[in-house]
Amino acid sequence: MVPVVKIGEDTIPWTKTSNTFNFLKCIGDWKMFNRTGGITVCMKPFLLSPAVNLTVAEDYCESIGYKITGLATVIEAQWVIAQILKLVPNLAPEWEGFWIDGYRNCPPPLPAGCSNFSYSDGYTVTGDISSKTTLSYNDWT
Repeated sequence: MVPVVKIGEDTIPWTKTSNTFNFLKCIGDWKMFNRTGGITVCMKPFLLSPAVNLTVAEDYCESIGYKITGLATVIEAQWVIAQILKLVPNLAPEWEGFWIDGYRNCPPPLPAGCSNFSYSDGYTVTGDISSKTTLSYNDWT
């Protein structure tokens, strides 16, 4: 029998190794998401500045011991957006979004509706996010 624990809305998984159990939980106010294939990720958006580029965002995450991740599901994206709106309740129109791992993988010129993504984090595989949402962007040029 494997114990089941809930913290808030999160079910916290335990894994059995020989005769002991390991308790898997995100730290602090990070949010746990269980993905397909038994992958569990913890996420937390950080407010750096509206003008930082991807390299700065990646460097910041790595400087505090973490890695920027991609979004695999609509639920993940909705949670991240809700957290950003908590950080910036009066989101200015010139603030255009947030950085995630991944890049659009469509032939140039990049079409506005491109929803093919490739990820480098090693654990993000596009789930329902690409079929149920439009990950839009403005003119990048």
